[in-house]
Amino acid sequence: MPTKCSCESLYRMFFSGLFLAGLICSLAFSGCAASDSSGSRYWPNQELPTGLIRTVPHEDFEPLTGPEGNKVPGSFAAEHVMVQSISGLAARAVNQGRLDELVWITVGSPDGGLNIEYDRSFQWMVNKFDIEDRGVFSSWELIDRYSGKGIIKGYVLYSYDHSEGDAYEQRRENIDESVNAATMMASLLNGVLIEESMEEQAKEHGLELLYDARGVSVSEVFAEHKDKFNPRVAVTADPKAPNLRDTAIAYNLAVSFDTEEQTDQLYDWLEPPGTILGWNWGAEVRHTDLVSTYGHFHTASNWTLNLPFFLACQKEDVPPVEPLDPQKIDFNSDEINVSFVMSDGDNLSWMLSDFTDHHYWANEHSGEFPFGWGIAAANLRPAGSAVLDYLNRNRPQSASYIDFAGGYFFPDRFAVKRGSEERERLLRKKARRIWDEIEPTGIRTIKFICLDIDSKEAMQAYKIFAEEMDGLIGMFAMQYHPYEAGAGKTYWVENRKGMEIPVVTPKFAIWDTTGTGRGDPLLTAERINNLAKGENAGKKNIWTVIHAWSEFPQLETNRGLDAVKLCVDKLDDQVRVVNPEELLWRIRMEKRPEQTKILVNQQ
Repeated sequence: MPTKCSCESLYRMFFSGLFLAGLICSLAFSGCAASDSSGSRYWPNQELPTGLIRTVPHEDFEPLTGPEGNKVPGSFAAEHVMVQSISGLAARAVNQGRLDELVWITVGSPDGGLNIEYDRSFQWMVNKFDIEDRGVFSSWELIDRYSGKGIIKGYVLYSYDHSEGDAYEQRRENIDESVNAATMMASLLNGVLIEESMEEQAKEHGLELLYDARGVSVSEVFAEHKDKFNPRVAVTADPKAPNLRDTAIAYNLAVSFDTEEQTDQLYDWLEPPGTILGWNWGAEVRHTDLVSTYGHFHTASNWTLNLPFFLACQKEDVPPVEPLDPQKIDFNSDEINVSFVMSDGDNLSWMLSDFTDHHYWANEHSGEFPFGWGIAAANLRPAGSAVLDYLNRNRPQSASYIDFAGGYFFPDRFAVKRGSEERERLLRKKARRIWDEIEPTGIRTIKFICLDIDSKEAMQAYKIFAEEMDGLIGMFAMQYHPYEAGAGKTYWVENRKGMEIPVVTPKFAIWDTTGTGRGDPLLTAERINNLAKGENAGKKNIWTVIHAWSEFPQLETNRGLDAVKLCVDKLDDQVRVVNPEELLWRIRMEKRPEQTKILVNQQ
């Protein structure tokens, strides 16, 4: 990977020094995360526009031809990167009062149609906030429109990463990270991102070179300018991926990738608990552990489009779901009670793109039996209110929503690199942030993944969550591998009122591999039925996690709710399927009856 500036880069850096100096004071923190009195805002703030411009569908952007003659599709190619940067500059200008419109990158293709969920969110936002639709513009028409308004000051040059392998597929040779360096410089210079093959077109449209990022490393840019970037939010982005470059440019976000020194330095510098947009490559456990140990969290948002627009629609008036009324539960029933809960839900990209139009939440069997959906509620509220509104208004009566702990991190590893006292302080701050966001949604349960579910660090996190989330019914805890490592065990932790809160582990997992507690839908049903036939089967309250991505072609069933339906249909009569909220109330009544009766009577 190149680490030194080219001669032209050094030349441009020298002569752009005066320009940079004058620009930094006004721009460096224009996109910093907003903060309310409780300190709970940890996403960038975006002002609402009065109008919007739409692009052509993103899959219809111009493809790029690689050095070996390979074709990079338009959704990943240089034109999309350019449009992302235009969108980011427009969002910044709206925040600064210099523009009144945002750019909406149309998600879809002329042949395949628009992405249903993005299109529904678009219509919701436009209608709710009375935003004027000013029509469709080509990419170069956008260049002319915004350079004419002074929004685009010039261009930042980079070279495309043609290394072998797909985006977010780990690669080790010939990686060109100059687009990440260019993205950071574009945020400082108000420049549009131009790949070297498009430079002549940029000049034809009157743009001047502001900075040449070819051969410049991310580490160089960050080392020289880190005091100018937002200290609360950062992006990890594969150089092959256009997504989130609008967000990085709009809010002065540092950009990195890989789990080597450059990302380690970024996470150490970022103010914890920090918000990490995007995703990383390599082993999921490794890059999630790195995020966690510094006291930050993943949003799993690497495929997200139009985030500035979603951020502009942060509102407090999304209707909450109604929590389950425990007074309506028959606590005297003798069946074995089992809940099914979908894994994941931390993934913001999934929530915004096809969660409500897939074989998951939108499955034909949705609502036929009680079920628990993990969703990114704490992050949808500030960064996806259109989707949260739709989910809440259309929730099947038998379903429960469970917040995925305000994002993806390992509670037992959270902030361990910051020291024990700081770890506790940051865990409490993170817990309060989660509750500040999910309490207005009506959600009263959370779930999370630990690396070691029985560790003292995990127990500390459970206790802090209980103390800082007043009103929490209970928690669902999984281990990274295997999910069902807790074998159905329940841990108890006291909240500030002296009430004990259950932290429940899954007894079984529906997975496309077989283990002590995991297996396909039919094996899982058999195991649940056997448990129901055992001694003292009555009053047993367990839950089963469904691995969201497992498929079972040998059973002629698809992933998600289709697999759960197959399992539920094979359960014996003495097994009762309940939603996760009811399960938690039953566990509390069974194990802590006196405290639970007091709480139930207060409802």
